[in-house]
Amino acid sequence: MCGFLFLVHQNRTIDKNQFTKMGDLLQHRGPDNTSNFFINEKIGLNVSRLRIHDKTSSSDQPFKSECGRYIILFNGAIFNFKKLKKELESSGESFSTISDTEVLLKGYLKYGNNFFYKINGMYAIAIFDNLNLKLNVFRDFSGIKPVYYFHSGETLII
Repeated sequence: MCGFLFLVHQNRTIDKNQFTKMGDLLQHRGPDNTSNFFINEKIGLNVSRLRIHDKTSSSDQPFKSECGRYIILFNGAIFNFKKLKKELESSGESFSTISDTEVLLKGYLKYGNNFFYKINGMYAIAIFDNLNLKLNVFRDFSGIKPVYYFHSGETLII
């Protein structure tokens, strides 16, 4: 299944070549797409995707919200995502993909952290608010999908 990388340097600029090499270490996790990443001076997001539900590139990650403010990185399987999608559609949401990734992001934006109580699945998820520079990381309640992190004085790697 997929793998993702989130990197923050607090006091220095991310070296794009070094970040790309770090992402290359995840290629075995998702051979279907390894070229998408988001990077600015201090923050880098990278995903190696294994396409399961939506085999097109429209669901490749990092996946951005329609407004571009939120970015999701996701590894796992959401067993009830079709039911969750129907629930969101009945409340007025529309979707541009058939992926569980978009359902996760829209569900989080609609319901906040409470949305994760509705999920039946195994997952590790990072949702980044690009406006407020805030990161939320979630994993399934059983702990099936791991989230590893490293934090030093000025660097965070997930």
